[in-house]
Amino acid sequence: MEKHGEPELRAMLLYAWDPIGVAGVSQAANEYDGYVLPLLGKLREGATATEVAAYLNGVETEQMGLSPPATQNVEVGQRIARWYENSTSSSI
Repeated sequence: MEKHGEPELRAMLLYAWDPIGVAGVSQAANEYDGYVLPLLGKLREGATATEVAAYLNGVETEQMGLSPPATQNVEVGQRIARWYENSTSSSI
């Protein structure tokens, strides 16, 4: 993962989102890599924090088969959207 933003987003998905609780398992460090590029694409297209949260909710329920998250990923969506905004607006 060498493209701009991918390592940071990968870490956020693993440590802030982590719906299956694998953050402390070194063999699972790439568990959420398949969601990095689609999510970066959404962010590049202007996704809001609410849309990021909705995407993560969909991943959890539709792709992972988990129960809907209690918090609906609002906080993680806000964190990711804020990170992306800050990382793209700081270029001089």
